[in-house]
This record gives sequence, structure tokens and C-alpha cells, in this order.
Amino acid sequence: AVVSTQSTGLHGTHGTVVMMLILLCVPAILASQPSLIAISLTQVGWADLNLPLWLSETPNIQSLASRSISLDSLYCETSPSASNGAFLTGRDSISWGFYSSNNAEATNLKEDSGFVLPLPTLAHTLSNHTSHFVGRWWLGQRPEANPVNHGFDSFYGYVSDRGTKYDDLRYPNPGLYRNTEIQSRLYDTTNPSLDLIQDEGRSNLTELFAEEAVRFLRSTSSQPYYLHLSLDATQHPAYRSPHYEGNSTRGGHFADALREIDGLVGRVLAETGNGTIIVLFADSTALA
Repeated sequence: AVVSTQSTGLHGTHGTVVMMLILLCVPAILASQPSLIAISLTQVGWADLNLPLWLSETPNIQSLASRSISLDSLYCETSPSASNGAFLTGRDSISWGFYSSNNAEATNLKEDSGFVLPLPTLAHTLSNHTSHFVGRWWLGQRPEANPVNHGFDSFYGYVSDRGTKYDDLRYPNPGLYRNTEIQSRLYDTTNPSLDLIQDEGRSNLTELFAEEAVRFLRSTSSQPYYLHLSLDATQHPAYRSPHYEGNSTRGGHFADALREIDGLVGRVLAETGNGTIIVLFADSTALA
């Protein structure tokens, strides 16, 4: 990794390859105790971050990439579940029973499946770091699949697919978890203060995740930490918070969502110290 004056960054695409690079660094990480931040984005392609038309939407990500190792010739899984599991375990998804995008739906939506094999994860390896998973956990709803049962000290986010339609009652209503307890629901029209996805294209989830990341970073400033941010605001149908509506140069839900994620990255960078390792990668392919 290349160390800049503030942080180290790896800007890549494929979970397994990026995880292999992290594993090569583990002895040095354990010896010198630097902190690690992993940020995964969903349905974001290489062009979304690099074409001239998009550069103005992501100044913080561009700043990180400019002083980082950039992996630009890799392939990505079609399923976020496969990529995130590969990143956490360093193993290809097929080795732990994940075979296709159809299986991805089962992993995320069915109560009787999920990431429950007793595989060591990066959080286990960095057990001397305070670890926190924030965002969407793509690896199952069962209690055994919860991040706190896979090496993480704490968890703030949700564990299942938020569905493809905001008004389709056939999809489950995911809960927002603090560790193993549900605090609210993503869809709750009976209680507007808890309704995290108000309508199509609008949600304050990214803002909540940004606030949680900052809270965690400030609480662990004196000790090594591992923060994993899994962000899905750019997954179709994309969402953004109300104050980011129309905030992007390109316009549209996706561009607004990417702009808000870039703002989150900026807030995270502002809280990191020298020598922090930062990995940013896409966990699934962009939409055609």
C-alpha cells in the first residue's frame, strides 16, 4: 500500500482480490496496529467514478484515489453477498456454498439461510482492533449470521434486501439493528419518525450511517479499530436524503446518491489519522 500524509487507500472492485491484498498486509497490521476502514459501494461501476462527466460528483473519493493504489483491471461479482463474503473471508464465494444470483436472493431474504458457516473473518483476524459494521449486511437474516457472530464487536444497519419496490408488501420489512436488537423499520408509515424510506428515491439511511461512522471513529480515536461501511444507496432503486435531492451535477437519483456517499467519505476522511488504511471497492456490477 502507498501511505500518504493522511491515510492509505486501496481503490478496487473485486472482493476476493482486494481481500487477498489485505491478507498480505495483515502481519504488518498486527505488528504496527494501524486502523482499517473498508467501504463497499453497490452497483457502482468504474466509469461512475472516473469518466470526466462524473468526477465532479465525487471529489472526496477522487482525493482518496489520487494518493492510493488503484486497481482498475478487475472483475466484480454480480451479487453483493458474494463479494462481501469474499472480502470478509478471503475465500471465493463458492467455497462457502454461494453459487449464483438466485442463491443471493435466498441468502438475503429467507430466514432459513445465510452466512452461518464457522469461517474466520477479517474481524476475527483483527480481534485486537475494536470492530464495527455499519450499513447493509448482505449475508443472511438468521441470528447466527449477524455480524456480531462473525467477529465484529458491534453492528448498526440492516440484514436483508430492502426490496425492489418501495410499496410492494410481498417483500419483508427489514429492521434497522443495533447489534442484535431491532430499533426501527425501513418502512413504517404508521410512525413517520421511524419510517426510514419515506418514498421512492428518498431515505435518510446514508445520513444515519455517516453519523454512526463518525460517532464510532471519535469513540475509538485512541485505539486501533476496524470500521466496515457497506453502502447500498446507489443500488436500484437508488435513494438519497432530502437535502441531497437535486444536489448533483448530473441529476437523478443515482447521481444524488453517489454525491451523498462521497460526502460520507469526506466525513470519514476528516476523522482519520495518519497511517489509517482505507479500502474502497464495488461489491457488485453496475447496471447496464
